[in-house]
Amino acid sequence: MNQQFRTRKRTTMHKTNNEERGLGLIGKRFGDLVVLRRSRSGIAGAWIAKCDCGKLAMVYDYLLKSGDTTNCGCNSVNSNPVNQELRV
Repeated sequence: MNQQFRTRKRTTMHKTNNEERGLGLIGKRFGDLVVLRRSRSGIAGAWIAKCDCGKLAMVYDYLLKSGDTTNCGCNSVNSNPVNQELRV
């Protein structure tokens, strides 16, 4: 019984939850972006996400959570009326 208590105590002292380590974003969708992994650039809060158009983008977690970043920039070209007139 004493050994069970120690095991329990150790697991609660260490951060084992992915959400606590900031890994809760992996696999989540934000607009057209799906978060794949943390960025290896060394920049805090930077993530690699894949856009629905197929491109990879480095995005910041606070911009994803606030809704300010929802794609890699591909939709900004398609949704601008000036760009649509130029294609015709």
